[in-house]
Formats: sequence, C-alpha cells, structure tokens
Amino acid sequence: FRRDPRNTSVSPLSADYQEDQPWTFPTGKGIFSTPVIDGDGNIYIGSADHYFYSLDRSGNLRWKYKTGEIIDSAGALPAYQPSRTATVLFPSADGHLYCLEKETGELIWTFDGNESLEDQFNNWFEGNIALGPDGTLYAGNTNFRYYALTPDGDLKWTYKTGSNAWSIAGINPDGDLVWGSCDTFIHGVSKEGRERWKKRTLG
Repeated sequence: FRRDPRNTSVSPLSADYQEDQPWTFPTGKGIFSTPVIDGDGNIYIGSADHYFYSLDRSGNLRWKYKTGEIIDSAGALPAYQPSRTATVLFPSADGHLYCLEKETGELIWTFDGNESLEDQFNNWFEGNIALGPDGTLYAGNTNFRYYALTPDGDLKWTYKTGSNAWSIAGINPDGDLVWGSCDTFIHGVSKEGRERWKKRTLG
C-alpha cells in the first residue's frame, strides 16, 4: 500500500496497457479499502461483507476469507523471502490482524487487539498496516493504541495515544515512525516504541 516506507505512492514501473478487457467482481457489500496487487497481478481487497478476497488479473476469484466484521483497510504484501511462506496481511474491524498464505488464503496467524478496552469504545483495526525495514508490522487501532508486531504475529510493543489511531505510519531510513492521531497530534516514535516528539495540529 503506497509502495514504500515513506508512503510516496510513486512506482518506478511504467504502465503497460495490453488492451485488457474491463471486468467487475461483485462482493456482498460496499468496498471502502484500496486493493493491493502482487508481482503476478493478483489482487487482494477487503469488503464490508466481512470477507477478504483474492482475485486473479482477469477478475476471477482465487479465494476468500471470512472475518467477524467489516474490512475497510488495505492489505499488505511483505517482501518475498525464500525461507518464509509468501503472505498477505490485513486488519479487520473485528479487532484482529490476519496473516494468510498468499496463494491459498489459509490462515497462518491472527493477532487479537482485545486486551484493553478501559478507555475507549471499541477495538477496531481500521488503519492500514505499515511494514518496517526489519519486517516489523505496525498498525493503529480505535482503542487509542498503535501496535508493533513481529512477522510471526507476536506483540513487540504498544504506544498509547489520546484517541483513535487510524493512519498508516511513515517510516524513515532508521526505522522510526511518524503518524497522525485523532488526538490532534502527529507522533514521532522510535522503532522501540518510545516517544521522540509530538506536534499538535488544529484537528
């Protein structure tokens, strides 16, 4: 999603139109998220019908995976590593982050963000997942926390903000994070989860 750690959305690849035919694929409810596309042209996208879908480049269903709530965030495709299974990651409003096998849609692991609800109304994962240079996964939650997980889905740390954390973090070359929160602050946080600075905005 947005291609690189700085979220520039700029690709070095030029478009190559080959007179492909337009197609549509119906889901059970609305689609609020951005699709992500792998190197083979396969498409991954979530829907408010609670399913996360994988389609081929012609719009045919490869597989789908059902969660407990809507999916209104983009997926993430970690870089291929010969020693690891190729995966796709995505958040759901059921409070879980999911890691699926990219070719089959089989569940590899899930992370439950339900551990703390004392100072917020719910625990939806609604922000997109950022991938750190060392493979760490970062995602914000409506329970006022930003999460850092290992590639295997184990919790590394959480960082508490004053309100919902919906935005994806930008990551600098040293691995430090910057993101905006509904608490009106932009937060600068180290890769170890420590606050470096924060700057109040007007909203």
